[in-house]
Amino acid sequence: MIQLCFQYYTAAGKKKFYSLIEKEPYFQLKNRLREVNFDKYNEIEQFLRTHRLTDHFSFYEFFEELNRIVRFKKIVIFIDEFEKKTSSSY
Repeated sequence: MIQLCFQYYTAAGKKKFYSLIEKEPYFQLKNRLREVNFDKYNEIEQFLRTHRLTDHFSFYEFFEELNRIVRFKKIVIFIDEFEKKTSSSY
């Protein structure tokens, strides 16, 4: 399971947001796959070394390639989205 919380990055610009958000799933994914002795770990590591998250398209490509490499296994990613604050939230 990989956990992402976008709430921490609300003030970041687009470039900073994607560079920060990239670190967490890559780190968690590599650790988990190493723990379970995933047979294609080297392929995943190579992909993560070269794939940069720069926008929502590259985020989509990340999931597509991950799905291609990690077949017959489930990876669960929880994303805690931005929460819109309203005047009633205060």
